[in-house]
Amino acid sequence: MTDARPFAMIENVFAEATRIWNSLSTLDRLEAFRSADSNTAYSDKFGFGLVIYQNGKSNDELAAIARARLGNSAETELKLADAEQQKIIEARLVALLEGTRQPA
Repeated sequence: MTDARPFAMIENVFAEATRIWNSLSTLDRLEAFRSADSNTAYSDKFGFGLVIYQNGKSNDELAAIARARLGNSAETELKLADAEQQKIIEARLVALLEGTRQPA
């Protein structure tokens, strides 16, 4: 998606996302679904969604982080979520000040 920017209209964003999704192999799609399972397990355990600054991380990295963080205590995870949220806030503020759009 990043390589396809800039997009002239929002419809182009959706079309490119659909094109990329449809180009994935079955194994890649299954991996994406397994990542969603990790997020569900995370939410069930901690009572809130996984908070992670995603910029620059691959889907495989994000899935591995989600699985690893499932082993944390609630106290540890809340501290990690706070730190990750701070990274997200800072990136968004930088993007706002620079007049660019920063992914979360």
